[in-house]
Amino acid sequence: MKQKLGILPSQVVDYKALCGDKSDNISGVRGIGEKTASKLLNEYGSLGIIYLYINKIEEVNRKKLVAGKADAERSEFIAVIEVNVPLNISIE
Repeated sequence: MKQKLGILPSQVVDYKALCGDKSDNISGVRGIGEKTASKLLNEYGSLGIIYLYINKIEEVNRKKLVAGKADAERSEFIAVIEVNVPLNISIE
């Protein structure tokens, strides 16, 4: 994952929240591309920390992130794969 996207596997959801994923219909933050998403995640570690330190981010990207915060949060929700789903079935 690090070689392909420039991020750790644990950062994929945050990556998709930032730059989106057309194949999964995830919009991401308008104007934030793959390179910027990778750069931000390598510097700050996660989407939450990026927004925690939003005032330290260069103005061009800060404006995009502030304007697209709701999109980032929605995209993050969509990108999470829920694995703890209760199933009431019996398999023999």
